[in-house]
Formats: sequence, structure tokens, C-alpha cells
Amino acid sequence: MANVQDTQDQAQELANANLRLRVLLNLGQELASIQEEGAILRTIYDNVSQLMDTSNMYIALYDEANDTIRFPLVYQNGQAISIQTRKAGQGKTEEIIRTKQPILHKTQKEADDGMHNQDEKNMWDIFRLHGLAFPC
Repeated sequence: MANVQDTQDQAQELANANLRLRVLLNLGQELASIQEEGAILRTIYDNVSQLMDTSNMYIALYDEANDTIRFPLVYQNGQAISIQTRKAGQGKTEEIIRTKQPILHKTQKEADDGMHNQDEKNMWDIFRLHGLAFPC
């Protein structure tokens, strides 16, 4: 019986890997022909939505010349919302931008540790991002 379950698990893993590869290939092909920022962001959102829950998601863009972060794509509870551009600081978003490394919090305590100000805590409380944040 274990062999049947192992085979089924392996088949599911392979199917999931194939889906991820198809989505990434599709995303690359679509992005190659798009120049408008809004269309690029929507294409990213639509494709990522095929791989994970994007009902609470944002994309942040860093303007090095002005040391600001803007949020051209923000979804909260499945609804598009607006967040104002802000001065860069020492928050989690800035950490991802600065280090170019993903953040994976395994516990809420890990997520809460290192919050530098209340505005940042409020933003992460809104999104929760399932503990995952990564650079693009």
C-alpha cells in the first residue's frame, strides 16, 4: 500500500512542478511583449495567482534616486487598494529590496520580531503574506 501512496505523491509532485514551469514559461512569454507598467503588474498578478493565494499581495518598487518605495499593485482580501508612496526606511520591504533575498517566517513571532515601527507592523498585519516575501 505504501508504494501506491508513494507513487501517487510523486505523480502529484510532478504535476505541481509541471504547472509551475508552465506558468513561468507563460509569464516570460507574456512579459517579453509588454512595455506598460500596469499591464506588466497585472500579468504578474494573474500568473502568480495560478500558483498561490494572492488575495493579500503587494508589489513594491524602490526608487533609488529619491529613496522612496511605491506600491503600484496592492491586494487586500482580494480587492485592489492604494497605498501611498513612502520614504524608504528599515522595514521588511526594504530588507527584501536591500538584500535581494526572500523572507520566510515560520511563526508569527518571527514575523513580529524586527518590526521597526508601527506603520510597518500595521502593513504586515494587513497582508500576512502567509509568511512569504521575495524580491523580483
